[in-house]
Amino acid sequence: MTRWLRVVARRPGWVLLAVAALTAVTLPGLVDLRTGALRLVINPTADSLLPSGGGEGELYERSRLQFGSDDTVVIALGAEDVFTADVLGAVVRLSERLSRVDGVYNVVSLSTALNVRSVDGDIQVAPFVEVAPRETQDLEFVRSQTLANPIYAGTLVARDSRTTALLVQLERMSGRERAERGIVDEIARIAREETRGLELWISGAPYVSTLLSRQILSELAVILPTVVGLLALVLLLGFRTVRGVALPLATIGLAELWTLGGLGLLGRELNLVATVVPPLILTIGFSYAMHVVSEYYALVRADDQASRTPRQVVEHTLGEVGVPVLVTGLTTAAGFLALTVSPIVAIQEFAWFSLLGVMATVLASLTFTPAVLAVLPLPTKLPGRDPGRVLDRLAERLGRFATGRRALVIAGGCIALGIALVGMSRIRVASDLVTNFPADSPVRHGAEAINRRLGGATEVQVLVESDVPGAFLEPANLRQLEALQVWLREQPEVGEATSLVDYVKMLHRALRDDAPEAFVLPQRKSLVTQLFFFGASPETARLVDARHQFAKVHVRARSLSSGEIGALAGRIEARLEELPRHLRGHVTGGSVLLGRSVDELARGQWTSLLVAFGAIYLVLAGLFTSFRMGLRALFPNFLPIAVYFGTLGLTGVTLNPWTSLVGCLALGIAVDDTIHYFARFNADAKRLGDERRATISALRGLIRPVTFTTVGLCAGFLVLVVSQLRSQAEFGVLASFTLAVAWVTDVTLTPALCAGARIVTLWDLLALDLGRDPQQSIPLFAGLGERQARIFALMSRIQEVPAGTALFREGDKGNEMYVILDGTLRTSLEREQGRLELARLSRGDTFGEIGLFSAQRTADVEALTDARVIAFDPDDLERLRRRYPRIAARVFLNLNRLQAERLVRTTARVR
Repeated sequence: MTRWLRVVARRPGWVLLAVAALTAVTLPGLVDLRTGALRLVINPTADSLLPSGGGEGELYERSRLQFGSDDTVVIALGAEDVFTADVLGAVVRLSERLSRVDGVYNVVSLSTALNVRSVDGDIQVAPFVEVAPRETQDLEFVRSQTLANPIYAGTLVARDSRTTALLVQLERMSGRERAERGIVDEIARIAREETRGLELWISGAPYVSTLLSRQILSELAVILPTVVGLLALVLLLGFRTVRGVALPLATIGLAELWTLGGLGLLGRELNLVATVVPPLILTIGFSYAMHVVSEYYALVRADDQASRTPRQVVEHTLGEVGVPVLVTGLTTAAGFLALTVSPIVAIQEFAWFSLLGVMATVLASLTFTPAVLAVLPLPTKLPGRDPGRVLDRLAERLGRFATGRRALVIAGGCIALGIALVGMSRIRVASDLVTNFPADSPVRHGAEAINRRLGGATEVQVLVESDVPGAFLEPANLRQLEALQVWLREQPEVGEATSLVDYVKMLHRALRDDAPEAFVLPQRKSLVTQLFFFGASPETARLVDARHQFAKVHVRARSLSSGEIGALAGRIEARLEELPRHLRGHVTGGSVLLGRSVDELARGQWTSLLVAFGAIYLVLAGLFTSFRMGLRALFPNFLPIAVYFGTLGLTGVTLNPWTSLVGCLALGIAVDDTIHYFARFNADAKRLGDERRATISALRGLIRPVTFTTVGLCAGFLVLVVSQLRSQAEFGVLASFTLAVAWVTDVTLTPALCAGARIVTLWDLLALDLGRDPQQSIPLFAGLGERQARIFALMSRIQEVPAGTALFREGDKGNEMYVILDGTLRTSLEREQGRLELARLSRGDTFGEIGLFSAQRTADVEALTDARVIAFDPDDLERLRRRYPRIAARVFLNLNRLQAERLVRTTARVR
C-alpha cells in the first residue's frame, strides 16, 4: 500500500492520465455523447420493493397469469348523480378512447362491464350501457341494474350514485417501457379532455409510480446542485482557498461520474430506494477528499516544510492519511455490504450501487486529489487560523473533560444507550407509496377520494384452490367461498369483496326471471354447471380458471398503509386455515407483498446490522490487533446507531425501505472518524509517550477535518428536506441527526475510551523492524511468534540511542527496563581508580531490571555505537497483561528465567 501511494506522489502525470482514461470510459454510460441526453434511468415501479424469489412471488405471478395483471389505472368521476346522460356519455367516450391507447388491453366501466339479467325468459349477458341513454326511465333502469349487481355496485359505481370508476388495465411490461411509451400520461390526458365539468380523480399503482419517478427526477435536478453548493460553502469556510474548494469538488464529481457512468454501462437502473445514491456519493466523497486536503495544508503550514517539494509533501500526506482513508473506505463498504442480505431487491441494489460509489470515492481521493496537489506548486496562501484556534480551544476543553471525567462520560454513553433501547422497543414497521406524497398532491388526493367514495383504492387477492377439477362447480365449495366473502366484508379495512359466488347468484336469479328470492346459490352441481354453460363470459375468467379449481376473491381495501394491509392479510390467512382440508387458501397482490416485504425488512434490518457490526468489528480488531480494542473502537459507533433506532421508536417515524438504510449507512460513515482518531492517537501516544496527552493532542489535530466533514455530510443530507416525498425528507433528517450524534460521541466518548490505552495498529505491526527472527535472537521473546514479539515492542517504546549517549547514570531515577535490538552498549561504574567496565551488551541482552522495582539506577549505561532499544516499565507490563495475557505470561516467564540465569552467574563469580 505504501509503495502504491508513493507511485501516486512520484508519478502524478501517469496517475492523471489513468484518471482521464477511466473518465473517458465511463462518461458514455452517463451521457449520450451524440445528443447530450442523460442516460440515468429510474425504475418507478414498486416491483423492486418486493422480496426476491420465494413461493409468495411465484404465487403472485401465477395469479397475474391466470386472472390478469393488476397493473390498473383507476379513473373516478364525481357528480351529484352519475346516472345522467352527460356523465354516462363521458364514460362511453372515455372507455372507447382509452381502449385504443397502445399498451391498454382492457377497460372495465359501465359501458364495457357485463351485466347478467333475464330478458324474455333467456339469460342476457351485455354491458350496462352501450349508448348513453337520454330518457329518464332508461337512466333509472341503468341505475337499478347497476346497484343490484353485487360485483360492480360499490366498485364501478358508488352506492350513493355520486361516483363511477373506469378500471384501465395495462398490458404487462416493465416500468421503464411504460414510461418511455408515455402510456399513463396519455391515459391522464384523455381523462382530463373527456371529463370537463366533472370531478376527476386518478389513482392506481402505474399512475403512482409514474408520478413518483417524475417527482424524483425533478428533485434530483435541484438536490444535486444544492448539495454541491453547500459542500462548496463548507469547504470555503474550512480552507478559504480556491484549491481547498475546487479540488475536493472535482474529486467528488469524478467519483459521481465513475459510479453513475459505470451503472449506465452495466445497463442498471436506479430503483425507488437507490435514487439517494447520487447525493450519497457526493457526501461520502467529500469526507475522504476533505481529510486528504486538510492533512496536506497541515503539512505545508508546518515549519519544516520550507525546503520540501510538492511531491514530497504529497508523499508525506499520503503516508499520514492514505491507509486510514483506505480502511475507512473498507468499513463504509462493510456497512453497505451488510444491506445485501436484505430480502428486498431495491435495498440489495442500493447496497451494491453504494458499494461501487464508495470504491470510486476512495479511488478518486487517493489518486486524483494527491496527483493534482503533486503537480501544483506549494500554496502561498494557507487556510486562515482563526477558525482553527476556536476549534483548538474546543478540542482542548473537550479533551480535558473526556480524560478528567472519563467515568462520567462513559456512564453518560451507557445511559443514552439504555434510553435508546427503550425507544427501540416501540418501533413501528410500515410503508406506503401514496402517503409518501404531500397531503395536497393529486396522487394522494385521488387515492383518498376513491377510498371514501368507492370500495377502496388498494387491491388484495384471496385465492382458493383445490386439486380436484370442477371443485367450484360443487355447491358445498361455493358455500365455503360465500362464507369467506361474508367474513371479508365484515373487516373494517375492506370496502368490497366479490367472487365467483356473486356471478353464480346473478346467473341463478336471471334463470328465474330476476326474482329477488332466487339470488342464492343453487343446491345442485348440475344446475351450477348448466348456469356456467349458458352464462359463461369474460367476467368469469377473472374469477375462476377454466377447470373450476382455482378461484379468486377480489377484495378492495380502503387502507393506504402497508402495516394495516399486512395486518389484514394476517387475519385473512388465519381465516383461510378454517377452510376444509381439500381447499387451500392464499393471500396475494402487490399491496400484500409490499406489506410482507416491509415485515421482512424489519427482520432483515437486524440481520444487516449484525453483519455490519460483525464485519466492522473484525476490521477494527484486525486494524488494532486486539479483539478488546476492536470492541472499544466499536462502541462509539454502536451508540449513534442505537440512538437512531431509539429515536424512530420515540418519535413514531416508521421503519420503512428508506429509513432502514440509515443505520448501516451511518455506521459505515461514522466509523471513519473513529478510525482517523485512533490512528492519530496512536501516532501521538508514541511521539509524546503519554496516553492522556495524546488523547488531547489527537483531538486537537482531528477536530477541524472531523467537524467540517460532519457539517458537510449533515448539510448534504439535509438538502433532502426540500423533497416533496416524505421518505426522502425523513431519510435526510435522520441521516443528518445520526451523523451529528456520531460527531458528539467522537469528540467525547472516543477520547474517554482512548485515555490510558495503548494502541497497536496493523500498519505499525507490519512496518516495525525488530531485525531478523527476533523470537530466536532475543531471549526475552523466546517462545513467542514474530507477530507477538512485535506487539510487545509496540506496547512498549522503541528508542534510538546515538553513539556516545548515556542512557542513564548510576543513582538516576527511572523504572524502565530495556532490551537491545541493535548496536552495542556498555555498563560501567565510575570509581576512584577510574571507570570500571562491567559488561558489553548487544542484540538480545536486557538491562535496567533493578529499576523496575527500586526506581534507582545502580550503574551507568552508554551506547558505544548507534543503537535501538525497547524500553518498558511496570505500567506497560500491566497493560500487556490485560490486553494480551498469553504474551504477558510468556514474557514474565522469560524475565524470570533471565533473572535466574543472571543470579546463577553472579553467585558463581562470588564463589
